[in-house]
Amino acid sequence: MSQTHSKMVQYSLWHNCNNKCKFCLIDNKTFITKALQLKSIAAIKDNLNYVDWLNEFNRGVSLLGGEIYFSPDPDIQNALFDLIGDIVEKVLKPNHAAGNYYCKYSTVTNGIYDPTFLFKCIDKIVEEVGLVGLDINFSYDIKYRYSTKEHEMLVLDNIKKFQERYPNYILGVQTICTQYLIDEIIHNNFLENWYKENPKTSVELLYPHPSHTGIVLDDFFPRRDSMFELVSYLSTHGFGDVLEHFHSSVQNSARFKHTGLFPEQAYNWNYMMNKIKNANREIKVLNL
Repeated sequence: MSQTHSKMVQYSLWHNCNNKCKFCLIDNKTFITKALQLKSIAAIKDNLNYVDWLNEFNRGVSLLGGEIYFSPDPDIQNALFDLIGDIVEKVLKPNHAAGNYYCKYSTVTNGIYDPTFLFKCIDKIVEEVGLVGLDINFSYDIKYRYSTKEHEMLVLDNIKKFQERYPNYILGVQTICTQYLIDEIIHNNFLENWYKENPKTSVELLYPHPSHTGIVLDDFFPRRDSMFELVSYLSTHGFGDVLEHFHSSVQNSARFKHTGLFPEQAYNWNYMMNKIKNANREIKVLNL
């Protein structure tokens, strides 16, 4: 099956998060109530019934936050688990039955929590459609993401637990390609050491984005010469797969993304309104 024009639907559930990244994308982050969290899950469950999963959106579903797996509330966990069950039945199974194994359940998690509920969700998908239905990624950073060393060690422990639980799966580990990380890769063998400790993972470098926390991060954005040096290093030290993922990240950073009518996307709407007001010209808007 050709995947040239296929798409994945990305749902943002909420901005609620159990971490305070120094490079967070969101300013004035709003934490929504339990009632609104349940309403968000219910809205997505309903939306699943109106999407063309077998044709236009046959790459599957991505659920993102904030952080969606850290809540200990049983009602939220049960609702989210039911939603994942619906995704399996309405999206993954029909596509896999048609021979489309590109169709995935995709998610990114920070891993700063007890992973019991996360593993319950993953087990559900594996039991129904196998590992082929997964696109699971942990966020990781060696300098700016964690407020305490204990948080970082918890994430590393959960990455280990994931590899032990699903030994035949290659877990994605996404990390921002900062200047600090580039220096660690080139001068301190970060990638070599990482893969010795975590052989069942795939490091995915993400293109740095503007931060809205107001915190000055001296070695966050990479220098131009360092980027060229990094590309050369990856291509000559056996990390072609890391380079390929990074190339995709740079491409995806430049692509248009849909913005929905959800309170957690207020920043996007404010950004667009300011751009429109200050453009001093006629604006063309695609409303789908």
